[in-house]
Amino acid sequence: MLKVKLLFPLTIIAQLSFGQNIFPTVWKFRTGDDPHWAEININTGDWQNITPGKIWENQGFENYDGYGWYRAEVIIPSSMKKEAEKKGGIILKLGKIDDADYTYFNGALIGKTGELPPNYISAYDIERTYEIPLSKIIWDKPNVIAVRVYDEKGGGGITGENLRLAVKGVDDLV
Repeated sequence: MLKVKLLFPLTIIAQLSFGQNIFPTVWKFRTGDDPHWAEININTGDWQNITPGKIWENQGFENYDGYGWYRAEVIIPSSMKKEAEKKGGIILKLGKIDDADYTYFNGALIGKTGELPPNYISAYDIERTYEIPLSKIIWDKPNVIAVRVYDEKGGGGITGENLRLAVKGVDDLV
């Protein structure tokens, strides 16, 4: 019985180290467009809070079409590093985004789906999964995720479910 009590906490620690989804639940949001908003050190004090996974029209931005930026800080624990190296990296799953996005991590473009104007191509029905290069991660300190979204019409923003930031190939164990 004593062995079970000792091993169980170690299992939980291991799961928390690399299996836990550390996706931020509240992000900063601003309408409009400025490519500098992808940079790490900008002031978001006048940005509003938003919950990704719900259209922005239901969060105070009624009838808004155009550009919107999401930003969040996330601390990726160094306890995930070894497993991330072994499994092939860290992934960011944003689900569906209405309509097109360019996604940045610590100021570097890590992926895009669809096309922004003037060559606009909607990709509202495509799941977004982007790999974060391990070389771009600042372990145990704040990292910045910035998502530039363009919505042509209707509901806009990060609308997907099962949003994740986790080690590639590891299911959420917690």
